Amino acid sequence: MNPEGTESTQEESSEVIDYSSLDCEQKQVDTQTEMDITLSWLDYRQEEYCMSYSVLNSDYSLSRSNRNLYSEGYYTDYRQLWGELYQELYNDSKSKLTEVTNELRTIQIGKQLNHAEFANTIVSFVQDIPYSFILGDERCEDQEEQAFDCLEDEKFGILSPVEFLYTLRGDCDTRTVLLYTLLREFDYHPKIAISNEYAHSILLVDVISAGSDFISSFGVDYYFWETTAIGWQAGILPPHCNDISKWDIVLN
Repeated sequence: MNPEGTESTQEESSEVIDYSSLDCEQKQVDTQTEMDITLSWLDYRQEEYCMSYSVLNSDYSLSRSNRNLYSEGYYTDYRQLWGELYQELYNDSKSKLTEVTNELRTIQIGKQLNHAEFANTIVSFVQDIPYSFILGDERCEDQEEQAFDCLEDEKFGILSPVEFLYTLRGDCDTRTVLLYTLLREFDYHPKIAISNEYAHSILLVDVISAGSDFISSFGVDYYFWETTAIGWQAGILPPHCNDISKWDIVLN
């Protein structure tokens, strides 16, 4: 599935910010047992964040093994296939992301973020990670956008949330499943929608937004949120995939 949208053109702020309370410095870890990641990013308001976390090598290997062992079975409806696969990846990873969720909670408390602001922080964290093609049967050399990083021979053409956080390589549905997993931990009620026509996966989140692209369910508005490039706000679909009738929710 292809990346959508364009990157933000706003310049990073030169203001020096004290991140000591956010544990921004790289942690001392045993590289034989875990991978340490330190990231900094800007949201669309140019608010700056940073985070440091570790992923156990054993958690990465187990999640990768579980994804490769998962059998797609037989489905006549592609929506059921993807919905059940996303659910499996969520179930596999949700208990392995404690360190990341703790770091995000520290940011939420330290910056006193409200419900909508914190959702933006979480989504912009993932948006800022450069896009990578994650391919199953396709070949990297056949992709029109050669500028993007690319992995091939990955079962289902997706990585689990743990694999994504470990490698920092992910396409659209790798990103939406990670965000679905993280947001569920913070009492949001995200959904994932896919479009066969657009060959794309996208997030929907129950946040207050000025955007106009949303789906209502039982009196709650769920706003579409593009995850493959920086700068996208909730409720704004990219122009070339903004026909809401062509999107199907596959995971509630």
